[in-house]
Amino acid sequence: MIKNENIINVIKKEYSLDVTSIKCLQDGADNFVFKIATPNKDFVFRISKRQKQPQDIEFETSLACFLSKTTLPVAKVISTQAGAPFCIFDNKVSVLFDFCLGDTFALSPQNKPSKKMAYNGGKILAKLHKELQIFHQQYRNYGSRKLTSEFSRVIENKKEFQKKYIDAQNFLSQISDVLQKTSAAEMNTIVHNDFRIQNILIHKDDICAILDFDWACEGNNLKDLAHALVEWSYPDGAKGYWEDIFYSFLDGYESEYGKIDRAQLKEWISFACLSDTCTYLMDLLEEISEPMEIKSYMYRKYLFFKAQDIK
Repeated sequence: MIKNENIINVIKKEYSLDVTSIKCLQDGADNFVFKIATPNKDFVFRISKRQKQPQDIEFETSLACFLSKTTLPVAKVISTQAGAPFCIFDNKVSVLFDFCLGDTFALSPQNKPSKKMAYNGGKILAKLHKELQIFHQQYRNYGSRKLTSEFSRVIENKKEFQKKYIDAQNFLSQISDVLQKTSAAEMNTIVHNDFRIQNILIHKDDICAILDFDWACEGNNLKDLAHALVEWSYPDGAKGYWEDIFYSFLDGYESEYGKIDRAQLKEWISFACLSDTCTYLMDLLEEISEPMEIKSYMYRKYLFFKAQDIK
């Protein structure tokens, strides 16, 4: 457990700020996120839970600094007293951002976003992709994460995966199929790679801030769009998706980016769902004592959308 006094000490040392209060906003799979109050203004301090390679740190911080200079609603990165865009806390990469007003949306089968919110989400994602394409042209060190990294985790641990999961061979065939269908796609931008509704801040249906770029990598914009469509319209635990939210988000995206090929989009939806399924299954692998069926919320969504026509 991270002690508040340790955070206070590192904020004082690295940023010369006096902390008046600390509040944990998120204890997620990848990051701790804290709200840091000082006498003059508030900040957000994000502590990575995963060890990162130097090239990944360089890429993520360069991306954050680039986006903070655009008109997009992205929090400004605060440099340390030494001028670095990050610091090391408890042997983990940590970044201090300006605090952005807005609320997270607690998506659930009982809590549906408005169509306007979804439309604005799609529109801001398209604007993000346009800026990221500029960054993609200017920057070449994209870090170690690849669009196919989660598939690679399964393939590289194939023997153990087959021991732990019933019907693993069928799942591996599904991976192979989706990778084959998307293999020729152009890596035309940097993708956020996790543009779910939980990673933005909202005020009166408007997008106030885009959060959590730590899964960003080189990729295809349709993968980002596909993942967002699924996550915004089909909450975990639901029996099906909200069709109006799906198409409101898509309409918002196309209003800014242009018409999207439906067949390609469907292939990327399968890609996105299976990629997230791989993450869940591999993170669970060491905890499994007896072989179990392959199942997860995202795998259920994969099967659902595979049977749908995208109009």
